[in-house]
Amino acid sequence: MPSCTHTAALVADALRSWLCLAGLQYAGKPDKPGLYVSRACAYWWATVPYLARDTKRVEDVDSSGPDHGADACRYGLSETPKA
Repeated sequence: MPSCTHTAALVADALRSWLCLAGLQYAGKPDKPGLYVSRACAYWWATVPYLARDTKRVEDVDSSGPDHGADACRYGLSETPKA
């Protein structure tokens, strides 16, 4: 039976995953690797394109807004498979 382990995320990991998410959003073309989000993901489309920047750390998003869809997406992108 597989086990599930979690480790605390570091601030640097969060910033790195935001940069990864941003880079993948604009990298993709139909025949190239990138981030492709289905139109059926209504919450993602209603929130992620409009996320506000944090006023103190412009490379981060304002976590007081609706960032759950973006967080879930970047967690998935930053997950490293365990061997």
